[in-house]
Amino acid sequence: MSSSACTDKGPGEAPEERRFLSTSEAAALERELLDEYRFGRLQLVELCGHASAVAVTKAFPLPSLSRKQRTVLVVCGPEQNGAVGLACARHLRVFVSSRVLWGGGAELGLGFRWGQGWGPAAAITGPGFPQEYQPSIFCPVRSADALHRDLTTQCEKMDIPFLSFLPAEVSCTHSDPATAHLPSRPLTPPHSPQVRLIDDAYGLVVDAVLGPGVRPAEAGGPCARALATLKRLSIPLVSLDVPSGWDAEAGGDAQDAVQPDVLVSFAAPKSCAGRFSGRHHFVAGRFVPEDVRRKFGLRLPEYTGTDCVAAL
Repeated sequence: MSSSACTDKGPGEAPEERRFLSTSEAAALERELLDEYRFGRLQLVELCGHASAVAVTKAFPLPSLSRKQRTVLVVCGPEQNGAVGLACARHLRVFVSSRVLWGGGAELGLGFRWGQGWGPAAAITGPGFPQEYQPSIFCPVRSADALHRDLTTQCEKMDIPFLSFLPAEVSCTHSDPATAHLPSRPLTPPHSPQVRLIDDAYGLVVDAVLGPGVRPAEAGGPCARALATLKRLSIPLVSLDVPSGWDAEAGGDAQDAVQPDVLVSFAAPKSCAGRFSGRHHFVAGRFVPEDVRRKFGLRLPEYTGTDCVAAL
């Protein structure tokens, strides 16, 4: 069904309900939010970035992770999905799990870091030291877009490391029993001498490289090389909205496509999500007004409490 079909119904007719959005419908929904509801681009990026970080915490809760598994590599391309990835990394940076008494006297549970200059003047912890995600960022191509620059500055000032290059060496087997059950991807040959730098250094990777409507051939160069590396990782991979290399309509059969373990769909799942076979699928669409949901015939899950994501 095209986006025009959503608006061509008679006065008393509701559009046919469906779970997935086509590429044209997703673009029309975004235009509706931007033009009719006056959402700003930064606002949508922040909403999706925060929801993506929350989805990571639900799929990989801190108490269940070892110290090594809390390290998260966020790979951000130059388009809007990359901006969402930067916001996601920034939000992950401030999530903490155990109760901490900050120098200013504010005691926080599972939530966010708060204090003078984004850090504790003094922290008093019990036997369980404060657990927190430790994001790092790699941008295959730095964007000149003002929004990207602003988000990059925020991440840098919050001491999130930026990698100058992405090591191509990955492991050939699941080295962590906690993630051995996750779907496997094409890996380095068993006897390859390559060093397992990424798999050994990080607990999971967030794919914010391409997103909807961008093919690896169009991105080219550094982004294509980054995808070639992501395809070969054995640690869990979280893709934002449309996994990099996937056709937004047909799915992920392309040679350059990654195969994520977790998918976070923005607003509503896209058509390609019907081909997703990973472990967790979340939708981050609580910000979509009810009138817009009805107009596009979205059949979205119920959100629990104040959650900004829902599991599909």
